[in-house]
Amino acid sequence: MHAPRYIVALAGLLFWVAAGAIVFGTASLRINHLFGGVLLALFAIIGGWVAIFGADNFFGGIPFASQATNGLMARAIFGSGAISCAALSVYAFGRAFRGADR
Repeated sequence: MHAPRYIVALAGLLFWVAAGAIVFGTASLRINHLFGGVLLALFAIIGGWVAIFGADNFFGGIPFASQATNGLMARAIFGSGAISCAALSVYAFGRAFRGADR
């Protein structure tokens, strides 16, 4: 296992939150946005950890490129995904807390 236990626990929590979204997300649009915000925040945390700490363990990628280049590309891809998920999470929480039922 290359990730700390809290990252693995957050990955498991993703499944529970997704199940909650399936079961309770149809109750109201506000709850749906809340579950979406939590899911996206968890994805941002996990992707951010991979971008900062986990990209040194990437192998493969582009053939004929060095390991450092492949690691840098992995950091850039996971980092941009984490930033995107964080921004969408803020948007979803904003929709949940300011009244998206309209």
